[in-house]
Amino acid sequence: MTKGNLRSYLIASLIVVGLLLIVFSIVIPQGTFQFITSKRLGFIADLSGSVSLQGLDQIESSQIKKESSVLKFDIIRVGSKSEAVIFLEPTGGEFRISENSEISFELLKENEILVNIKKGEILIDKFGDNPSFWVQKDGRQLIAKDYALSDEKNSDFLREKGIVLNEANQLSQAKIEEILNSRRGDFFRCYGQLIQRQEQAHGRIVISFEILSSGRVSKAEVSKTDLNDSAFTACLSEVVLRTPFPRFNGQPINTVFPLKFE
Repeated sequence: MTKGNLRSYLIASLIVVGLLLIVFSIVIPQGTFQFITSKRLGFIADLSGSVSLQGLDQIESSQIKKESSVLKFDIIRVGSKSEAVIFLEPTGGEFRISENSEISFELLKENEILVNIKKGEILIDKFGDNPSFWVQKDGRQLIAKDYALSDEKNSDFLREKGIVLNEANQLSQAKIEEILNSRRGDFFRCYGQLIQRQEQAHGRIVISFEILSSGRVSKAEVSKTDLNDSAFTACLSEVVLRTPFPRFNGQPINTVFPLKFE
């Protein structure tokens, strides 16, 4: 092979490789996004007004229509004087997104959907079959029925529809906060120990914890803090871990408790 032919061959090879790299850079990411988001969780059962959806592979949200699919990681935004009803296919759960709200969807495990309320609120129409779906708002993660029980507006909405909620042996968020507020003396003893080390210490704390149906707290930790002191955060967590709650029916409750020290 002459030098001229060899040079032409190398140039042609480089062009082919370059074209292949361009094709792969376009096709592979799209295929990856399609694989990640392809899990259909449900669809838009009904809507009114301005309702938009933003998928994982979309830069901006776009208006959607009735019967549109809802996929894993989708974000739905509902505008003013608007509403959307979502039907979750794995379990038959159904809820409506109120105006000026934004929610996203995740899949915790097979057929267990997490509805994350980023802004606004939802009203649950149907809980569906077990395993039901989960709702997360303001750091609390509750099974659908427990969320409806802890939300006064949702409870009233279900009663108006003739759905009877068995509120016996349930532990509401209001009751959880009432019990922890009764332990404020213990929380401030932890703070008293802190200001002996840091006189100017002040700020907000958020404690995340899980309550088992037996009423025992299985785990607790400071998830957000303005006060980075390991002994202080360990003391606060220990107060929550040692706090007994009433027994209740249903799944463990994952929730949070905010505190302000100043």
